[in-house]
Amino acid sequence: MGLINLPEYISAIVAIIALLISCYQARLSNKQSLFNRRLNIWITVDKLMSVYVKNAKDLEHDDEPQMDIDLQFALLTNTTYLQSISTSINHVLDADPQLNLHLKLDEMKSLAMEARFCFKGKSGEAIAEFIEAYQSLLFSMYQYQILLNKMSRSAKEYQWTLEQASERLDEPDQRQDLFEKESALAASYKTLCKLNKRGVIQRQIQLAGPIWH
Repeated sequence: MGLINLPEYISAIVAIIALLISCYQARLSNKQSLFNRRLNIWITVDKLMSVYVKNAKDLEHDDEPQMDIDLQFALLTNTTYLQSISTSINHVLDADPQLNLHLKLDEMKSLAMEARFCFKGKSGEAIAEFIEAYQSLLFSMYQYQILLNKMSRSAKEYQWTLEQASERLDEPDQRQDLFEKESALAASYKTLCKLNKRGVIQRQIQLAGPIWH
């Protein structure tokens, strides 16, 4: 009876081995995919952090109209990840630059969401909050430039001074929003840097690689 059923036993064993190999390969593939996503996210975030820390002092401001907002925007977008929108603030409301801006800002929102799923615990949240704060500040800068352009046109049309244009077009409120976004980015950067979060994040990236398990 045993010999008669031997082929069936062998077939069953081969099927089990094939299933185990398939599961193992799927696990390796999933780990490799997670490794790639974590690495890509971190490379992008590391670039943004480097750009921010180099230009943080230029974001320091007096409580007055921010006439150089276009320069600040250019400094914060001076990286390959954001180069497609670096000149959009010089062409506010123009169709193509504005579309490029919105596409990139939407991409940053998606990247923040992905970071929450790919990285564990506080690390994922810290990464996501930094990306979101960066994205929010860029959009606030863009909106502020629109207001500055409107102030300039109105000043010429109605012979207003800068102070009059600022007051009548509610510039102080939008300026305060801009300052709040700058503060939020500074806080998120500090959170991401403190307690050696870079080391924790980099270890998560390494552990996701198939060479470890």
